Amino acid sequence: MFQDLHSHTYYSFCGGDKPEAIVEAAIAGGLDTFGITDHNHGIGNGRVNVFFVPEDQAPAHDYERTLVRYYDHINLIKEKYADRINVLRGIE
Repeated sequence: MFQDLHSHTYYSFCGGDKPEAIVEAAIAGGLDTFGITDHNHGIGNGRVNVFFVPEDQAPAHDYERTLVRYYDHINLIKEKYADRINVLRGIE
């Protein structure tokens, strides 16, 4: 089994790629399991530009809501690629 359990997306301040892009790269690289482990401060604070809503409507300071949106997004990706790779969700 080939796996990578630590990766970041545009939800982290240090990542720039869409979750779909890094999952597709993991599949192309032959991985069986791939973990997305974005930083909690990126998800909850200041990265509202990645939630696909106008900034004036984004929950910029509502950590619980932004965390749920992140979880839902990664869950959709997990389901989308379930027949090709095992995607794990985590937060660091």
